[in-house]
Amino acid sequence: MNVKTIHGGATDQGIPDFSEVWRLLSRFFEQQDNLVLILDALDECKDNSLFLPRLLDLAIRKNITLLLTSRRQKRLVRYLEHVKTLEIAPEDVHQDIEFFVSFEVARNSHLSHPLVRNIVMESLLDQHNGMFLWVTLMLKELKACISLEEVQMTLMHMPSGLEGLYSKIVNRLERSLTRQAAEVTKNILTWVLGSARVLVMDELREVLSCQYEAQGHTLLSDGDFPYTDKDIESMCGSLISIRHGQIQTVHQSTKNHLVGLAEVRRLGQDLSMLPTSVDTSLRLASVCLTYQEKFCKSSLVNLQMSPFDHRPKGFDIQMLRANWKLLEYSFFFWIHHVLDCPINNSRGC
Repeated sequence: MNVKTIHGGATDQGIPDFSEVWRLLSRFFEQQDNLVLILDALDECKDNSLFLPRLLDLAIRKNITLLLTSRRQKRLVRYLEHVKTLEIAPEDVHQDIEFFVSFEVARNSHLSHPLVRNIVMESLLDQHNGMFLWVTLMLKELKACISLEEVQMTLMHMPSGLEGLYSKIVNRLERSLTRQAAEVTKNILTWVLGSARVLVMDELREVLSCQYEAQGHTLLSDGDFPYTDKDIESMCGSLISIRHGQIQTVHQSTKNHLVGLAEVRRLGQDLSMLPTSVDTSLRLASVCLTYQEKFCKSSLVNLQMSPFDHRPKGFDIQMLRANWKLLEYSFFFWIHHVLDCPINNSRGC
């Protein structure tokens, strides 16, 4: 039994049976010595009734060290009531956030101005609800203000939760970005929200270059990518993060909200820079297939096969990866995006 076998027996929805997944996972655990297992944000798992009791039982039998992090929820307490816990109290979180806000405000000339400093501190500390991410994004929104009056207006209309903040950032981008910048932002979000795995920046740059080339633009044709990582983060309003050469949304909740918001707007015929699931699948499938066609025409046509070797002469996978940065993604995941395309879509796929 392996991962490939499990996926071969998946349900019609593409979800493997839990018992098969657990059998494979527990077998792997039982083969390890001195295993330390860390599970973060256990509360974000919608149903722990199958997984958690089995994991705790296995940890006891195999002497596995478990470190679980979670918000305190009733549905989890009954499983963890006999487990040693270390609780981070709300006042501890508040104190940490207060130190963080004070430090960030002091570093910014607008936010540290005597006319607004106190109200910035009070507003953020009154409404954070224990969410560091909300505080971080609100600080970025405030730092983007170009005047003290704008800082005050932002504080007056400050959303109280993450979803409201995500929507506020999208609305601000749609109002403030030029048409060209909004187009770039939509192209970036299309791939960040729709890709089958996290993209590295070299892949994103290749994607944007291919799309602009297909549209007849020459901006990216000379090989010098004109946008820095900071430019891209700014155009996307801090909804995305670039770390260690990878680009993704700042949090899974960000991705979930943006995808849902795009579908709501589509149903209301409100076209915006947020890509719908239909547009995303069509765009990604098209780019992957176009990239493969371009690669096959230029790279494989001159390769000669040896009768005693299954690989063509001169075949260097590392060289191909270096020269064709989207090659691996397009060949592995084109079918994923094709299958997500609606069969009855008039544009086809």
